[in-house]
Amino acid sequence: MGEVAQFKTQKTTGAGKDMKNPNYRELLVKDDKGNVINKIKTARVVVEIPSPFRMDESQQLYPTKIPLFTTDYGVDNFQEVLPKSDHYDYGQEKRKWIFGVGKIQTCNVVANIKTDNNIVDYLKSISIRKYGHVNISKVVAMAKTIHVMDGVGDNLLIPSINVWCDEIADGSEVISKYQEKSLPIQENNALLQGLVYMPPSIKKTSAGEMCVHFKLRVKRFVEEGRNVPTMQESKGGYDIINVVGFGDKATTWFEKLEQGHPVKVVGRLESSRYITRLEVNEYAQKEIAGILDVPVGDDMIQDIVKYVYKLKKKVNRPSFNVWATDIVTDEDLLDKE
Repeated sequence: MGEVAQFKTQKTTGAGKDMKNPNYRELLVKDDKGNVINKIKTARVVVEIPSPFRMDESQQLYPTKIPLFTTDYGVDNFQEVLPKSDHYDYGQEKRKWIFGVGKIQTCNVVANIKTDNNIVDYLKSISIRKYGHVNISKVVAMAKTIHVMDGVGDNLLIPSINVWCDEIADGSEVISKYQEKSLPIQENNALLQGLVYMPPSIKKTSAGEMCVHFKLRVKRFVEEGRNVPTMQESKGGYDIINVVGFGDKATTWFEKLEQGHPVKVVGRLESSRYITRLEVNEYAQKEIAGILDVPVGDDMIQDIVKYVYKLKKKVNRPSFNVWATDIVTDEDLLDKE
């Protein structure tokens, strides 16, 4: 349970112009030729939940922002609680608390990206090297792959985390129990069970405490006939969720975690943002090589990689982790299917 987050007004073009909270939009699914093959009714609302573990720059409880997402008939429920006409803008007095139950899932979200003209111009020069002229469709495809061009009427999607939630409810009455005790208005409980997807790691944080990290592969339940936009990793029917654990228990958990073994995780979903350098990763290199119909090792691909890296362009990325309060590795204590 949390407060509907208040968004600052977005003065951007392309996908960013629709940055509202809640956000109701029609997602266009296109084939390789750009033809619309499906239209999916979607709803997304971001709730703000104070974190008891972290403080922000003002030494207030860090406002974890959790996106709730749904499609099809779930949109109708969202609109009953949060009508289309209601938008929670930054600084306004109107406030709203909601609660619900859902599933943590990896998915695609519409990116809020501004066009980088320098990189686009460089991609035009690559097109001239390849074709002898600027093939605008190839340039646009490459730019979107690197995430340096806005939607231009299309949906540019990036992988993220949502809580798939078909039902939400007004939390106005529920928050009274927190207000009476002068407690932060928040409820954030996560329960996951799956397989340890990659070898776990452990390190000491800058604060001197131990932190264990691993990825959990969770089998996805998909309702038959349901429109579920997914990212690449989810096509096999699984979601890959980051899990971290801190403190004295971290070392004990690390010693018991084994790749490929089932575990249960109890904790809370935490979000943050981090600044990273824009790079053309291996996946993007393969995509661009396919667009240009050249090998990944071609000089043009490697020149793009070097050019983007030398720009030292910084990008702001969201990050989501389940912060564990308990990790169960004893298979006798796990839920049976």
